[in-house]
Amino acid sequence: MHPILDKVIASFYKLPLTAIPLRYLDSVNWPLALSRLEFVVILLVVLWLLRAIFCFTARIIHHRKTPTVFLEVIPPRETSAGAASTAGLFTLISGLLSQRSVADRLLFRQASASFEIVSEKESGIGFIIRVPVSLAEPLSKSLRSYLPGLKVQETTDYLPKDFKSKTAKLKIIQFRLTKRFALPLNEQASLQTHDPLAYLTGNMTQLKNDDLLALQLILEPLTGSGHSKERRAVGRILGLIHYNRFANWVRYTSSQKAVLFLAIGIEQLARLITMPFLVIANAIQGYEAKLPERPKTLTATTAELELAAEVEQKLKQPLFAVTVRALIFVEKEKFLTREKGLKSSFVSFNHSCGQALAPEWSWYSQLLRPLRLREFRSRFSLSKLVLSASEVAALYHFPLSATTETEDLVRVKSRELPAPLSLKNNQSLDVVFGTNTYGNTKTLIGLTDEDRSRHMYLIGQTGSGKTTVIYHMASDDIRRGRGVAVIDPHGDLAADLLGSIPAERTDDLVYFNPYDIGYPVGLNLLELAPTKTKDELELEKELVCESVISIFRRVFSKDEHTDAHRIEYVLRNAIHTAFTVPDCTIFTVYELLDNPEYRTSVVKNLTDHNLKNFWKNEFGKAGNYQIVKMVSGVTAKVGRFLFSPVAKRILEQPKSTINFEEIIDCKKILLCNLAEGKIGEDTSQLLGTTVIAKIQQAAVRRVRQELQSRTPFYLFVDEFQNFATSSFTKLLSGGRKFGLRVTIAEQSTSQQDNRNTVNVILANTGTVVCFRTASPVDEELMLAQFAPHIEQGDIMNLPRYRFYIKLSAVAPEAPFSGETLPMMPQKDPERLAELIAASRKNYATEYKEPPEPKKVTPTPDEKPSKNPTAKKESHAKPPVK
Repeated sequence: MHPILDKVIASFYKLPLTAIPLRYLDSVNWPLALSRLEFVVILLVVLWLLRAIFCFTARIIHHRKTPTVFLEVIPPRETSAGAASTAGLFTLISGLLSQRSVADRLLFRQASASFEIVSEKESGIGFIIRVPVSLAEPLSKSLRSYLPGLKVQETTDYLPKDFKSKTAKLKIIQFRLTKRFALPLNEQASLQTHDPLAYLTGNMTQLKNDDLLALQLILEPLTGSGHSKERRAVGRILGLIHYNRFANWVRYTSSQKAVLFLAIGIEQLARLITMPFLVIANAIQGYEAKLPERPKTLTATTAELELAAEVEQKLKQPLFAVTVRALIFVEKEKFLTREKGLKSSFVSFNHSCGQALAPEWSWYSQLLRPLRLREFRSRFSLSKLVLSASEVAALYHFPLSATTETEDLVRVKSRELPAPLSLKNNQSLDVVFGTNTYGNTKTLIGLTDEDRSRHMYLIGQTGSGKTTVIYHMASDDIRRGRGVAVIDPHGDLAADLLGSIPAERTDDLVYFNPYDIGYPVGLNLLELAPTKTKDELELEKELVCESVISIFRRVFSKDEHTDAHRIEYVLRNAIHTAFTVPDCTIFTVYELLDNPEYRTSVVKNLTDHNLKNFWKNEFGKAGNYQIVKMVSGVTAKVGRFLFSPVAKRILEQPKSTINFEEIIDCKKILLCNLAEGKIGEDTSQLLGTTVIAKIQQAAVRRVRQELQSRTPFYLFVDEFQNFATSSFTKLLSGGRKFGLRVTIAEQSTSQQDNRNTVNVILANTGTVVCFRTASPVDEELMLAQFAPHIEQGDIMNLPRYRFYIKLSAVAPEAPFSGETLPMMPQKDPERLAELIAASRKNYATEYKEPPEPKKVTPTPDEKPSKNPTAKKESHAKPPVK
């Protein structure tokens, strides 16, 4: 046995306080015991290495096999979430990522998420999050709760397959903390006055083609089993702060701290075996050994106390193991500028204690570039730094719109609103025309029959999607065998709807195409419906007369508004006079006002005393100039259509070929192709207004029917501002009683000459749909309908085919956003030709040129008129004003 060991054992025998039979130590085989101790130590080291390898391998396998999804997060146009609310968001994210099953804990598996800011020339600056599929939905809901109006949608990885380019350079920078992780970064308490992210996004602008800049933050909660060392350090530092020993900890350098930790370890070990060590020391050295003294507690300065408070505040928050990387792929001549700008953007996070985010430097970084790129692409983390939720929030948040104006930053121009619960639960929609997508929930948007009975109003600029909504509603009605009428001033909608007519409804089609002048449809404005009694006939005359006056009130030119009441008075008397002429048309009114001889022949047969007085006393005693002034407003408009083959061939037929009562009651399909580009704006407006007036007359006549027998009929009017009449807008309030469901669309309320028309429409429509409009008047009007859920600028920035809708027919609902269904009309030329031919056969007449009048040569026996002035006056037409 070793001589020193003999002395140690002998000293133990001499101790009087020793109650342990130390003489048995003679029998111990010390070399064998020491060899076994070495074996135990080696075994423990091997087990620790195996555990570390197992944990690392398990992390890699779990990371590769976990299904993930990329989420594109688009902030709203106005963002005002402060630092505290953003830190609260990452606190919630920490809770989501910390949720693990028992198997996850046993296999050391930990969920992670990658939060990235990406900048490309084409797509701008965007925010991308890569999370496990199981956490995508709860994270999306949390983001929308954090910032209402925010849009979250699935996307693909933005990284290209390769970065091969002769003119560009690629580099991935990984950042580290310059000080111990417990020391905080600079606090960003007030983002409203200073947003550090503005420097970063500002250096990610003005890229060229194929350039790519990205910031990547990979987060893992520090609660995982792979971070026990960091958690122990957190507990130890919080203990130092609690016992006022933080100054000792913060003042020591790294080498001093290593010595201090070694001394503390030795001290604790010495306290466990105090007596044996004292005995050994006495036996070998011959003097009494003293225990290591505790380090003296230093007095903390004011700055250290403030720093201790910041450290404590940081460590008491949810902590993340974070990997911070930046990817730069730009042209070589711009590379250094981009790199310096990106690095300098992190300077605002530097703390006065020396804590900062600095790039990791190594001479072999270029050799590790493939590995760095693979780590970046796989979102796998090796090197980690510890940050609190508030520090992560300062690094990754949406720039505040009040303080940051970043070029190319992608924002939601108009907010998305969720569909009401009543719509989500409604399984009895009468028609469907759009979808609402909010979160991961897609809801069909449509109307019930009760909603449609209170009419629908659409507004939006041209090309925004109004016609698409009408197409889906009308085509659904056609397929379900309902009565439909569509007034289309452009022609495309009517042509598209032709393809949706099923074969069994071919004979129900009335295709009104005025441009088809070879087969004109007959429309007689002054045609009276058959009546049984004289009283009913008088009421019918009044109904038709008011309808015609309403039509011409719409087409009167603006310069005649000052004398409109006088013109209406003359027109009313002329219409009632025309009723006395068999087979009268609107051109009969023109003849009465323009041809004195014809007027005289009609007036002499009048039996109505009021009409005779008008023609004899008021009209007959007026001078030529006064007569011209009285009738020019009517003759100018009606005479214009005498020279239009389109309008003349339709309006001159004494018998209408379309029975509007039959269309409404027998569920016919009336498609009016009133393309202004083919027949002219005036003719289109006149014919459209005429068709609407005829439908109105047929609907009002339903008062003679029982309420239960009034079959619902669906009227769609596109570009309603071209056909709006005061009498028809009044019909909206009572249309439900007549079974009429009206859907009207217009581009802008400013196109309405009478502002009261807009108020009547909004007051009597239960459903309002608003597409993009650039009119401030329209936006202000619609904001009153949708407030407080949308704000100024939301309507003006709506994308194409996106809309806001409010349902108020049954019970007022909160407005919500939607997108129209895609419009895919079926166009079979043979089928379309078959439909048009069937409509011609049933509801049109083939036009035949009237025979030319024979020329009459006066005989010598004929004497000239005794009153040549009157003769000349009877043939002359008054000048058109």
